[in-house]
Amino acid sequence: PTAFCGVVSQSGCMLLTLTTLEMWGASGFLFKCFEPFHAHSISIDHVATSQSGVSVTLSYVPGGVSGDAFQGLMESLEKLGDVEIIQPVSCVTVVGRKIRNGLPALGQGFLAFKGVDVLMVSASSEDVAMSFVVREDKAQELVEVLHKELVPVTGGD
Repeated sequence: PTAFCGVVSQSGCMLLTLTTLEMWGASGFLFKCFEPFHAHSISIDHVATSQSGVSVTLSYVPGGVSGDAFQGLMESLEKLGDVEIIQPVSCVTVVGRKIRNGLPALGQGFLAFKGVDVLMVSASSEDVAMSFVVREDKAQELVEVLHKELVPVTGGD
């Protein structure tokens, strides 16, 4: 059965979006997008894609944004399309099991997003987490409201 176990937040992240119409119907384009991350030893946390763009979150960049790794990454990605960076952002994640089966239960919890600019949504392929990328100043309140709405209170006497 579906179960929501918790809501957590990771702050200090960066949202990077690469946009280009060259992705449309092009085989291997995602490989081209992700190869520079590998080449510069930058790990990706969350991913979302469309026909014309790919967005990722990064929680750690070796040397920071002014370091050689990030500068090399940007140089490579800018050859592929337009790059947009938003930081700082937080990844607010609902954790559980069979999350996709529990989408109707998320309905009431989604009221917590009123007035919150959701920058990206990502779901785990294992169906154990759904993450929402938001501006850092909105994350803690969102965690508290989602936790109250989704995570059952259990315990003994």
